[in-house]
Amino acid sequence: MKTKVINYRTVCRVMGWMLLLEAAMLILPTLVSISYGENDYKVFLAAIGCCMVPGLLLAQPGSGFNTDVTRRESYLLTGLCWVLFSAFGMLPLIWSPTCSLGVADAFFETMSGFTTTGATVIADVDRCSKGV
Repeated sequence: MKTKVINYRTVCRVMGWMLLLEAAMLILPTLVSISYGENDYKVFLAAIGCCMVPGLLLAQPGSGFNTDVTRRESYLLTGLCWVLFSAFGMLPLIWSPTCSLGVADAFFETMSGFTTTGATVIADVDRCSKGV
């Protein structure tokens, strides 16, 4: 019987590309903050950097990279994407001077945004910047 092994190199590389994709998506709220003349664009730039550094490190091509993704790797990637996207996506909510949230609230708010549930923990949404 053949043992099924997860190819962690493939998982890391795909996660690296996904983090780079999230960094690219964070450009839009950065541009919104800049267009409204808000200082929150700095927290978005910092969050982009926090996504790009591990993304670039993980997405580095290695020798013998296998492009086949098995079912086990797909399950692992799905779970990791939800957690890591929310973990990196919550950084602007934590660092924002206009809408600073705690870690649990920022994680909930980010996960709520990614799942489009509409649930929020922000009591006064109008006090947050337009980018947030």
